[in-house]
Amino acid sequence: MKVFRPLLILCFTALLLVIAVPAAARSNSPFVGNWRATDVFDGSNLSLWITQDGWSGGRLLHVRVSDDATLEWCGGPAKGEAIGIQQEEAILTLSGTWWCLDPSGSPVPFTAGTLTFNEVSDTITDQDGTVYYRGR
Repeated sequence: MKVFRPLLILCFTALLLVIAVPAAARSNSPFVGNWRATDVFDGSNLSLWITQDGWSGGRLLHVRVSDDATLEWCGGPAKGEAIGIQQEEAILTLSGTWWCLDPSGSPVPFTAGTLTFNEVSDTITDQDGTVYYRGR
């Protein structure tokens, strides 16, 4: 019975570490969430879904984006994915790609961008001036 007690304590401690380490890696990034905007160039509907993966001290974010009606470069709806690195509290630097939902369109690889969070208005502005509002 004496051997069982230290083993039980060791297993319990390991379980607590497994639970505590991922929780400590999370941060409260203001970018995380669902966002909606109207494209400043063509008036189409844009959506962002930003999630945090828990790695890199909470500074690495996954960004998915959709545009319901692109004009010149795709001629229809498009989607994109990017990895974002939170450089400062309010700056997210992105690198990713876009692709057309019409199979005849070409992907746009390795696009770069920046998102800036405005705490007062709870909005995100991209490098083109499009303002995203938090989805409800």
